[in-house]
Amino acid sequence: MLPAGCLYCLFVLFPLAQVVWLSLHRGNAFSLDAYRALWADPTFHISLANTVGWEIAAVLVPTALALPIALAVARGRPGPLIPAVLILPLLLPPIVVAALWTLLYSPAAGPLAVTSLPSPDFLGDPRLALPSLFVAWLWSVLGIGALLLYAGLTRIGREWGEGAEVEGAGPLWRLIHITLPALRPVIAVTAAVNAALALQVFDLIFAVTGGGPGNATMLLPLEVYGRVFGGRPAQGDAAAALEAALGVALALAAAGAWGRSESFGGEPPERRSALGAILAAVAAVIAMLPILWLVPISLAPGRSALLGGIDVSRPTLSNLSGVLTLGLGGALAESAVLALIAVAGVLVLSYPAAFALAERTFPRQLRLAALALLVIGLFQGTSAILPPLFSLLISLGLLDSVWGIVLPEIAQALPLAVLVIWGMLRQMPREIGESAEVDGAGPWRRLVAISLPQARPALIVAGVWAFATSWNAYLLPLIVSQGVTITTVPTFLAGLIGRSDTQYGLLAAGSLIAVLPVVAAALLLRSARAVAGVLR
Repeated sequence: MLPAGCLYCLFVLFPLAQVVWLSLHRGNAFSLDAYRALWADPTFHISLANTVGWEIAAVLVPTALALPIALAVARGRPGPLIPAVLILPLLLPPIVVAALWTLLYSPAAGPLAVTSLPSPDFLGDPRLALPSLFVAWLWSVLGIGALLLYAGLTRIGREWGEGAEVEGAGPLWRLIHITLPALRPVIAVTAAVNAALALQVFDLIFAVTGGGPGNATMLLPLEVYGRVFGGRPAQGDAAAALEAALGVALALAAAGAWGRSESFGGEPPERRSALGAILAAVAAVIAMLPILWLVPISLAPGRSALLGGIDVSRPTLSNLSGVLTLGLGGALAESAVLALIAVAGVLVLSYPAAFALAERTFPRQLRLAALALLVIGLFQGTSAILPPLFSLLISLGLLDSVWGIVLPEIAQALPLAVLVIWGMLRQMPREIGESAEVDGAGPWRRLVAISLPQARPALIVAGVWAFATSWNAYLLPLIVSQGVTITTVPTFLAGLIGRSDTQYGLLAAGSLIAVLPVVAAALLLRSARAVAGVLR
């Protein structure tokens, strides 16, 4: 566990502890001056109100919408493609999500551009900007909630529903009195995960509105960035500490809810519902529509989208070649190198650590402490540890270097990887390891020859998540590459999103190219049942 633990402590836990310490000290003396100055700023009150409203909506709306989707997937059992499509938006870089919805909301390049209907200023109107961005975020995270709830549904034995049905209970009664009580802990975990994802929404808002218009879309993560790099680092520390505290509270809530989770036993439902399959397919189509909208805009000639419409009668590849000429090719290569290094580092470090945690000889109290620290880190975004992390990278001489990006990326991906692999190894029958031990197999032999084949599905999930985390990262490359010596796909695409002169054809073409590796990664998660097994 030592290699993974050292890296995780250095780039996650140490900055997390330091940001709290810095926010409460002025020099070496205890002080609340940073919090007083932060509270005295009217802009902070706006961002705090926006953050509270955003978090409440993030807990309620996606959780409520994910439940019918999960029920449809569970009853319809539609095959491997639909679950992969549902999880795809979560794996997309937030900058691509920003580009997608910038195009959709645009009066020149959005769906309303091909009609005669008036188009509201979704992103320029202070009353509409934040709800419009929430819709974009909601689209990106809905799939993970659906798969978490689907995993919970597979733990409800079919004999419970069949017994109630024999006694005359209808579908609504079974939903209220059997399904929802059984899902209560999973619903709580889903709500906590959605709230944590909502708290890490820096990229989407920063790229599209920058917190405007008039601070209408300012949230805590943007407050941290603006104050740290805007000449008010002490207030930035205080804002980051508040964000970190929210993340810790969400981690504790999720851990407590998951600890109370109980299986209703038995075999999962086998009956297939045609209506469920249809509804699951509809959800998948909705998940794909914004991505498909990239195709006609990227094929439109020249700047036709800026001239009052989208001309697809003369499709051209000029936007695709143009965006590659502008530098997307180099950004793709750099992002691929970073992502592959991150995948290798995460898998090499996380699997031995998870194996050690799963060993029956590992002390129980140390295991609980390690799991608690991993869960806390799982709910922290880069912005929450930004001030001390930036100082740490400077002191280590890692600015403007590949390792300054990839080492923190590996550290931030380790919690989920270790937890997922550990959860899979826990399901392995204890008799297998005990038999191997009796036959003389030592820990290293069991690590390679026995546990590794059992952990293969979890390793795939961990590898896909590590790839997506690195490929999608925007804030970390933004602050590390001070001299613009390293350009990743998200930082390149963010440069194409202008406040008033966005070149929609180039933006759509670049986003379409950036989506392809993520689609390939999503297809590795081949079936809802396989993903659900890992989540369980």
